[in-house]
Amino acid sequence: VYGKHSVLLNEIPNIAKILGRTVSTPKGFVCEMSASGFNLCGYFEGNISVNANVDIGSWAYFEVVVDGKRDKARILGFPLGEAEYYLAQNLKRGYHTVEVTKRTESQFNAVYFNSITYTGRLEKASGKNRKIEFIGDSITCGQGYEVRGQITNYQRSEDGINNYTGQTARALNAEYNVVGLSGWGAFGGGGSDQNRMGRVYEKASYRRKEAANWNFDSWQPDLVVINLGTNDYNYRIEGNPMTPTDYKTEVKKLIKLV
Repeated sequence: VYGKHSVLLNEIPNIAKILGRTVSTPKGFVCEMSASGFNLCGYFEGNISVNANVDIGSWAYFEVVVDGKRDKARILGFPLGEAEYYLAQNLKRGYHTVEVTKRTESQFNAVYFNSITYTGRLEKASGKNRKIEFIGDSITCGQGYEVRGQITNYQRSEDGINNYTGQTARALNAEYNVVGLSGWGAFGGGGSDQNRMGRVYEKASYRRKEAANWNFDSWQPDLVVINLGTNDYNYRIEGNPMTPTDYKTEVKKLIKLV
């Protein structure tokens, strides 16, 4: 039972509870969106490690929670490139859970998990009955959650797990997905009307055009929270063309799409 095993990338969805929107590509299992990741559970001892590769962007930050002890959560930072990382070390023989969740959003980076190495026996984690989807901008991605004052390191200061999205989901004992992009709006943001949420909402991947659309049948939320408008306001006061009618039309289109 406690032999050493290494599970390849493509098997991760079969042996772990997948969290959030993830991407399936010919190369395998990828985390891009905030709050994406996986939850391992089973009988372990010793160390659990992963081989991960940041192939786009740099410094992806993940939170690792062992046995549900959020007060002892570890933050793992992955720089550009491939390396081996410990998720847990020196586990006593017995039943454990290991939750690995991405804090940074897809605009900063994308991460392949190539393999997981552990000693023990995995069991498939069960899901929760309630499901919430959060759609939004930097507020929903938790930008600046980790700092006070001026932001100097956007990746490190972002926390899309412990901001209002994760707090709400945990308070309601719910699973949650995040579809969030800093600077985006319902009509426009970041100086461009291309930064509108309806343009990417159906996509499984913000960064990979070859990726298939998100499979909405795979995960049906009971509640959808849309937190947009801040960047639409900024877009307008910066002098970009957007009438109230334009905005209302785009909001209605997004709601209909959702």
